[in-house]
Amino acid sequence: MLSEHLAALATIEIARAKDPEEGDATNGPSVSFLRSVILVRACHVAEGYAEVARLLRVPFSTRSDFLGDPS
Repeated sequence: MLSEHLAALATIEIARAKDPEEGDATNGPSVSFLRSVILVRACHVAEGYAEVARLLRVPFSTRSDFLGDPS
């Protein structure tokens, strides 16, 4: 969503609502990490870096898909 900052932020908020950290400790934080990247690209640098700093204290890995195709 290059240059579509408002749409990108709205989309990632929808993704966070569907997969919150509180309900999914494996996949939820990775969605929050993607949000931090979008925030920085949308010129919300302080908020994006604050989110990364918070996530440094949250244990998580990459997204997991136990039922999907691993390739």
